[in-house]
Amino acid sequence: MTRELFTKLETGSDDSRFAAAQGLLGLRSVMADALPAVVKAATGDGSPALKRQLISALGATGDPRVGSTLANSFGKLPLEAQSAAFEVLLQRADWSLSLIEAAKAKQADLTTLGPANLARLRTYPDSKVAKAANSFLDELMGPALKAKAETLAKLTPIVEQPGDAEKGKTLFTSACAVCHNLNGNGSDVGPGLTGMGSHGPAELLTAIIDPNREVDPSFVAWNIETKDGKIHSGVIARENPTSLILKSLAGQEEIRVSDIKSRVNTGRSLMPEGFEGLGGETLRDILAYICGGDAQKFRSVDLRSAFTADTRNGLYLSKRDKDQTLPFKKFGNVVVEDIPFNIVDPAKSLNGNNLVVLKGGIPKSFSQTMPQRVEAKLGGFKANRLHFLGGVTGWGYQGGDDTSPVMTLTIVYVDGQTEEMVFKNGVEFADYYNRTDVPGSKFVKLLTDHQIRFFTKVLKRSGPIEKLILESTGGDAAPTLAAITAELADSTTTPVSTPDKSTTTNTFKAQFNDPVPQPPEKANGPRVLLIGGGSSHDFVKFFGVSDK
Repeated sequence: MTRELFTKLETGSDDSRFAAAQGLLGLRSVMADALPAVVKAATGDGSPALKRQLISALGATGDPRVGSTLANSFGKLPLEAQSAAFEVLLQRADWSLSLIEAAKAKQADLTTLGPANLARLRTYPDSKVAKAANSFLDELMGPALKAKAETLAKLTPIVEQPGDAEKGKTLFTSACAVCHNLNGNGSDVGPGLTGMGSHGPAELLTAIIDPNREVDPSFVAWNIETKDGKIHSGVIARENPTSLILKSLAGQEEIRVSDIKSRVNTGRSLMPEGFEGLGGETLRDILAYICGGDAQKFRSVDLRSAFTADTRNGLYLSKRDKDQTLPFKKFGNVVVEDIPFNIVDPAKSLNGNNLVVLKGGIPKSFSQTMPQRVEAKLGGFKANRLHFLGGVTGWGYQGGDDTSPVMTLTIVYVDGQTEEMVFKNGVEFADYYNRTDVPGSKFVKLLTDHQIRFFTKVLKRSGPIEKLILESTGGDAAPTLAAITAELADSTTTPVSTPDKSTTTNTFKAQFNDPVPQPPEKANGPRVLLIGGGSSHDFVKFFGVSDK
């Protein structure tokens, strides 16, 4: 019977070969022979679908020998099967280490995996794997990374100077609009650029000069070979069981799934390299047009290194409780109270996380396993205000008198000085599940369920900021943030939310961190105590705006 299974694995239809592989892998007594036989079948003849099935079957065994067997044959696998093998090898830390060792022995070429997958190795949850991956990849890719870094260091000071946006618009139309759309100008082959200005020219320059450093999975290039021998390259715009639409510079084309011989995810951006050849001044003007006024007023704080949670899963009691999340209506750039925020799509995040959830909650809850402290680097720009999108917690304020601290923010300036802010339950933060209004933040309609809030804090200093440190108290509430935007400090620019003294008090825009006016300790005449059960009125607005 066993001999027949080995024979069927080598010949027959895809279904019979896959069934034979499953039968062999289910027999522990022949596992030592079955593993290399199944790997051999995955490297030989057979459809791409069969090869992916065979590799998935290997992973399903959980056998410790799968890692070394599959990794040592990685280079022999066709490209369409390597991506499936990579997913299997990532399932276990020891298997991932086997892949790195195979790469060192030149039995696997990791560069074919693309930047996004290499980043998954670099940020692997097991520290031993991440350390080994970073060491090997730095050595492997060091010269290329060094050259890119030198180019960016040379061009960054140039693009951060004021540019000619009108000239930049003309240059954008000729050099960029063939793929990108900005405010209705251009095509939709690559990512849209409308609202990207708050990322600033330096960050956008990196994406232009090194487009493969981080590739949005939605815009990765695929190579598809059809059965008639033709090769098609582009971005998969959409797909169903019978056909797919491929986008490229040549336009869109529909390919029937039944006509596909092979399909390979290159892991690389469709955007070509070499735009540094345009020169610093040209890039400066293009970025002046792309960034527009937002680049002069705001910077989106890069929270990627601080993200701890994925909105596709539960955030608080358990990852399996997917109702306990923040279901955003849309991802990408949104505007709240004239402030731009970047809400990251977890499907496009390198590590799958798109939210900061810090340690807190009931014992043995998922949120209690979160880090208590995270950091986000700012890059040395000056700011006078920080705007926050979040202001919610698990097991947070739902009414009552509890205004205990839930999170501390430490602003670390480049000169080493620090500034600390304490955020409180029932002041800036409230429970996420139902709308509960608190005086220090404002409800915003960005979710399909539950609540998220917005608030602003004024900085005492306007010096260059090195980083932000977010730290929870680790208590009963798990503080949560989705995005932070810094409002830039400039001697020639009035902060967006600062009142114009020449206008009437009716145009004053209250800030959520303005102190709530208190009655005087001493007053002439009778003192009256009013007791009530609450009100729908916003007293911060009444006493902080109308009476000012």
